[in-house]
Amino acid sequence: MERTFGSINTLFCQHLSGYTGSDVTRRGRDVAREACYSVAQLQDLLDEWLVHWHHRPHGGLRHPVLPKIALSPNRMWAALVAVAGYVPVPLSGNDYLELLPVRWQAITERGIRLYHRTYDCDLLGPHRGQDSEVATRGGKWEVHTNPHDVRQIWVRLPGLGLTEIPWIHREHAHQPFNDHT
Repeated sequence: MERTFGSINTLFCQHLSGYTGSDVTRRGRDVAREACYSVAQLQDLLDEWLVHWHHRPHGGLRHPVLPKIALSPNRMWAALVAVAGYVPVPLSGNDYLELLPVRWQAITERGIRLYHRTYDCDLLGPHRGQDSEVATRGGKWEVHTNPHDVRQIWVRLPGLGLTEIPWIHREHAHQPFNDHT
């Protein structure tokens, strides 16, 4: 990962106008005036750069049969798939829950308050007003949310893992809905 971030910094970021890297000798003359990209523009530039990067030979990617030839990530992927094949591994329901967006929330006497909605059930009883075991989060609890269906959340509880906690008015909402609805 660190090497990837290093490549993005040295092969992409430093060539953008307005780059203000950690080394002051690399900065432009009028950095503040030159920095004029929106997030969408930066995303487009990064996407274009990534396409180029995946076709560029990398010194660390070598085919065992041809060790003197450096391969691009795309060519290495093709070589590996040709030998090992592609085996799609389906995700389990728990895998999808783990991939949902995470927030850190307190468990109060009334449950968990999130975006003006309260989530509660009996499983939260022993944890009300208690700090989580994750000291770096200020005692808050790991909460997974589904942005497409806010009728429930999932909280990581000791010994239970991710546990579904319903919205207290869930019985009145029979179809999934999001914050915009």
